[in-house]
Amino acid sequence: MSPTVIILTATLIAILYIASYLNANRVVYKIKKGTHGPWYDWSLHLGMNSFKIKAKFTESCIYDKIDREDDLNKLYGFSLGRHHHNSVRIGWRPSRKFKNEIEIWSYLYINSERTYRLLKTVTIDEWHEYDVHWSKGLITIRITDPSRVDNVYSFAAALPKTKVGYMLFPFFGGQAPAPHNMKLYIKH
Repeated sequence: MSPTVIILTATLIAILYIASYLNANRVVYKIKKGTHGPWYDWSLHLGMNSFKIKAKFTESCIYDKIDREDDLNKLYGFSLGRHHHNSVRIGWRPSRKFKNEIEIWSYLYINSERTYRLLKTVTIDEWHEYDVHWSKGLITIRITDPSRVDNVYSFAAALPKTKVGYMLFPFFGGQAPAPHNMKLYIKH
């Protein structure tokens, strides 16, 4: 390998680890009107297959228009390889039935095939825990509400051979950008 390739590779890895450090203790995530989210929210991992976070949506996450049925925002997740090949994320969008609630979805790519499923709704301005594991051919998503009630969802999915990937941070959309400024909270 040439010295230039080695230097470029080392630089890229250093940038990704700096981004990891910046995101490690972040609590407030802001998505500005007309964007999908901050561009620097990438964080390399080596062998991750689970995460646990607490998250709270604010009133600013409510909006009226949903362009397409499959337009889902992403709260958090990780890839094993490229995210459109193998990844697990928590998706979200405002409830169509209740003004103060957010729909929580599974949002998965398994061998480049996207699947998503409505899991439950959560109330804005309340903390919920999201505990996600991918191992032994099974993805498990546990959502715990403020009263400590657990909801557990499971999906069959072979664990890919690739162990290197990156964390996936809040992202607005689908196709459409955020209709106004939004703020949500995530504790890692």
